[in-house]
Amino acid sequence: MRNYLFLTLVVIGFSVAGCQSAKVQEPRKEILTDAKEQDLDLELESKLKSEFGLYQNAALEKNLTLKLEQIANVNNKETKHEYPIPKIKMLNTGNKLIASGFINRIYISKGLISIARYDNEAAFLLAFVLLEFNEGLTSKKYLDINGQSLGNNIITLPTQAVALNAIADPVAKNWFQKGGLFDYGKDQTLDYLKKSISLASKAGFDPRGSITLAKRWVDGSDYPVFFPEKEDFLKLTRDEVAKMAPLKDPIVRTVAYEKILKSLDIKKSKSK
Repeated sequence: MRNYLFLTLVVIGFSVAGCQSAKVQEPRKEILTDAKEQDLDLELESKLKSEFGLYQNAALEKNLTLKLEQIANVNNKETKHEYPIPKIKMLNTGNKLIASGFINRIYISKGLISIARYDNEAAFLLAFVLLEFNEGLTSKKYLDINGQSLGNNIITLPTQAVALNAIADPVAKNWFQKGGLFDYGKDQTLDYLKKSISLASKAGFDPRGSITLAKRWVDGSDYPVFFPEKEDFLKLTRDEVAKMAPLKDPIVRTVAYEKILKSLDIKKSKSK
C-alpha cells in the first residue's frame, strides 16, 4: 500500500513539475523594452505624419507646452513620481483627435485645439492626454492587440475584436478606429476624463472649461467611436465640476492664447 502511495505521489510530482515548467517557457514575443518603445514611438509619428501631416505653429506649441509643464509638475508632486514631460505633436487635420504616443510624444489635432477656445479648456485636454501618457496606455494596448501581457512572460490572446490587419500591425493604421491602437476602452477613457478635470483644477485652471469643451467635442460626426457615450461624457463633466469648491482666481482665458487660435486654418480630413 505504501509503495502504491509512493508511486502515486511520484507521478503527481512529475505532473506538477511539468505544468510549472510549461508556465515559465519563454514567450514567442518579448515584452516591450525601452528600446522597442522608442522604435515604436518614432514609427508611430512617421505613420501619423504621413497620414495627417504635422501642424507647425511655434507660438501655439510653446503656449501648450507651458500649460502641459504646469499640469505635469502638479501631477508629479502629487504622485511623488517624476514622470517625463512628453513632446506635443499637432496633427494637421480638422478632425477632433487626441492620443498618447508610446514613450516621448502626445498627439492633439488642430481641429481639437481649435474648439478649445479658452486656456482652461485646453488645459483639460492636456491633463487628459498626459494622464494617459503617464499610464502607458498605448504601450499596453499594443501588447494587448498582439496577445501579450504587460509585466510578465505570459502570452495571452487579444482581448478585443479588431480587424486582422490592425492586429498584424496596429502602428500602421486604424489608430482612431474601434479596437485600434488608441482605443483604451470606454470605461477607462471615462475614468481618465474624470481625473483630468481634477488635475487641471489643481494646476489652477477653472474646471468649468471641461463642461464647455465637452459640449463642442461631442458635436459632430468625428467624435471618437471608442469614447464614452456622449451623454455620459457630458454628465460626467457637470457632476464632477458640481462637486468641486470654487478656485480663487482660476485661469480661464488669456489674450495670448485667444490670439494664437485666431490664426488656425481648419480643414477636416477622414479619420484613420
